[in-house]
Amino acid sequence: YGTIITESDAGRALLEEMLSSRSKMERSVQQLVNIALYYRFDGWLVNVENEIDVERVPNLLEFVSMLTEAMHRALDHAKVLWYDAVTVN
Repeated sequence: YGTIITESDAGRALLEEMLSSRSKMERSVQQLVNIALYYRFDGWLVNVENEIDVERVPNLLEFVSMLTEAMHRALDHAKVLWYDAVTVN
C-alpha cells in the first residue's frame, strides 16, 4: 500500500489545495491511481494528521470515495483505508 499523509501546516495547505475543487480532486485521484499502478500498490492508506476547515470535510469524504472507486476500477482487489483522525469540536 502507498500512504497519503498530511501533517503540520504544510500538510494542511497541501490538503486544502487538493480539496479546493472537484477538478483538483479528480486530477489528484488520477495521479494516485497512476502511481499505484506503476509501483504495484494494492491501494492507499489516507492519513490526515492536521486540522482541516469544517467546510472541507465533505470534500475530503468525496475524495476518499472517488479514490476508492477509481482504485477499484483499476484493480479489482484494491483497498483504500482512511485513518480518521479528523474530529469536530
